Amino acid sequence: MTGRSVLKSTRTSLFCRKKSVYELLFPMIWLLLLPYEASGKNKRIGIIGGGIGGLATAAFLNEDPDLDVLLFEAEDHLGGNAITIQAKGKDQKLVSVDVGPQYACEKGWAEYLAIMKYYGIFDEESVHTMPGSIGIFSKMSNRDDMAFLSPRWNSFLKWKHMANAVRFSHFYDSSRKIYTSDNKDYDGETVSQWLQTLRIQNAFKQNVIQPFLASILGISFSELQGIAVSGLVKYFVFSGEWYWRKPLNIIKKGMGTSLVELGEKLHKVHFFMRSPVSRVESHSDGKSFLLHSGTGIYSVDEVVVAVHPKAAYSLLKSSSLPSEVLQALQDMSEREVPIFIHRDQDFLPRKSRFQSFLNIRVDKTGVTTTMKLNEIDASYGDILKSWIPDIGEREKLRSSPLLIAEKTFFHPKVTPEYIKAREHIRKYSLKENVHFAGAWSAYADTQNSGVVAAWQTARRLMRSDTKEFWTREIPSLKHIAD
Repeated sequence: MTGRSVLKSTRTSLFCRKKSVYELLFPMIWLLLLPYEASGKNKRIGIIGGGIGGLATAAFLNEDPDLDVLLFEAEDHLGGNAITIQAKGKDQKLVSVDVGPQYACEKGWAEYLAIMKYYGIFDEESVHTMPGSIGIFSKMSNRDDMAFLSPRWNSFLKWKHMANAVRFSHFYDSSRKIYTSDNKDYDGETVSQWLQTLRIQNAFKQNVIQPFLASILGISFSELQGIAVSGLVKYFVFSGEWYWRKPLNIIKKGMGTSLVELGEKLHKVHFFMRSPVSRVESHSDGKSFLLHSGTGIYSVDEVVVAVHPKAAYSLLKSSSLPSEVLQALQDMSEREVPIFIHRDQDFLPRKSRFQSFLNIRVDKTGVTTTMKLNEIDASYGDILKSWIPDIGEREKLRSSPLLIAEKTFFHPKVTPEYIKAREHIRKYSLKENVHFAGAWSAYADTQNSGVVAAWQTARRLMRSDTKEFWTREIPSLKHIAD
């Protein structure tokens, strides 16, 4: 984590205790165990990365008695981008705040919620449920210029907001058609090309649609133009209903804490924390792999790579993967997404009646997006969560006592070239024993796409009766294609 450290981590020491045992044991005896590891009765699976993709893969494989699963994580906690901290909210009482992913929707996150429910981590009593609300504004010298405000009661006092709500519904319907279409031409169409075809007035596109789309990915207006429209719409229309009509579920103890708890439930999985894998090497037998990690060298029969593309390339460049697959990993560009947890109310509209859960402030080059967390529950007090692209504003906040925590994430930049490279990698992993289960390898880089990618991988590794067990427990898994 860069900048100011978080107040208090919810990370468990359970994995650190496991790690200390393995650190002492494996560096001394791995040479003796190496031949046995590759030829034992159970197939040995090595998972690299303890984010949602790797952890969900381990959760699916945990129910298969014929598999030995080893999971390697470079950090001292599981969860990847899902990190929960403790901060002082209303009346100075500690509340759980997610630095990364914030909320889940029943429809769009069906597989994520289902696997959490299966392991007893998620239930209706453990969440705050709320409708979403959005405000898009620019800060003038002495007032807020609201371009869009919905579904606040006061948003319908002005004709502009009523008309824009109707226009936004038309825009959403157009996005939904792309999301449900099997037309591969959309993979090659950029946002710039798509916006030109939308039959909506240009002022609305410029003042509302572009800021909204830029806020989803945390990128500038210029970067937005080259994004693939088929990849972008998957970030906001997956639920089947528009934002304010669908309930948002915010896990009270935090998504990060929940994933740590999921790891504690996986008793068959061997966790190696603070054990980064530096490279994956093809074994001399041509059938297995050697994982070089911070705690030793391990022989495995199958490798599941659940890290970002650039990291995957660094790990696999010494393996026997075809050069075109390695090149595809190199070609997948990433975007930097800095997130700040803070109390600086200047990031909101000045008038409280214009403030929403999601507040998108527009300037010349892009947007700054701020979540007002007390819209979830009053216990959050004055805590805010912002995506801040401007370097000057970041530095100003870093030197302010209003900063609570910050974290920079890296997400794929979903261009047409990116989608083409991803499809090439997915086709390769269908027939080989190196598999990709990062959230990026499915339809979008979200927590639910991580579970989907995990299932696409896990079902190729598990017994048929284990696969049938999971499709009975989570029926939606039947409909997930390769």
